[in-house]
Amino acid sequence: IAEGQCPTLGTGKGTGIQAKGLWHICQTVSAFIWCLPAGLLLSGYATGDGNAPPTLTPWSLGVVELILALAALRLLLVPVRQLRWRHSVWLTLFWAVGTLLLHPFVPWWNRFPETQVFAFSMVVHWIFASCLVTQSNALVGAVGALIGDRELQEEAEVFFRSVWIMFLTMWTLVGIMITMAIMILDESSWYVAASLTLMRIRSYLFVTALVPLSLTIYLLWKAHRSCVAILTSHRRLSDRSAVEQ
Repeated sequence: IAEGQCPTLGTGKGTGIQAKGLWHICQTVSAFIWCLPAGLLLSGYATGDGNAPPTLTPWSLGVVELILALAALRLLLVPVRQLRWRHSVWLTLFWAVGTLLLHPFVPWWNRFPETQVFAFSMVVHWIFASCLVTQSNALVGAVGALIGDRELQEEAEVFFRSVWIMFLTMWTLVGIMITMAIMILDESSWYVAASLTLMRIRSYLFVTALVPLSLTIYLLWKAHRSCVAILTSHRRLSDRSAVEQ
């Protein structure tokens, strides 16, 4: 695929994206499609079984989230000055790096639930992961604006709001349940009440997160398909021009 400018690659306002830049976007979206569900499965495994392997789970979860962070970092190589695009890329990178740095606390809390720092960091990790999934929808919207796909932009806006509401509702309910548990038990043992509540509902959190994640994966798949279609069309036009010359 040629690296030069091509008008068919970016019909969005003020884009002029190169084929190489669109290829970077396509690879990043593909990495998100595979790594987001893998990260959720590994996080659920790490928090769902107290006998989980202490080395395999942190390393495997770390590798998956490292791939996500590197994929988001690669988007900075796309030479696009569009404000919406740069804002979406930096936010995605922020949530991806934060999730990566906090991932060891997920299995550590499961092994040492009495440590308050581990519990707090584990919850923050889950919140960062939720924000990363939500931000992925906004990133798809920026991709749609970049390639001039109005339908993809509109779907991304709807999915972003839907996923945001789902995660906000989920974490609000978690906060309510923890507050009720603390009120029922002695206030001096608030951490015990909060930890017991998290241990009891962690499986439900895993299942609940599947719904917004599925919507996000579907939207990422549509963005990947659109990018591949544009790249394929560009390559066919390039081959045809080469034959005619």
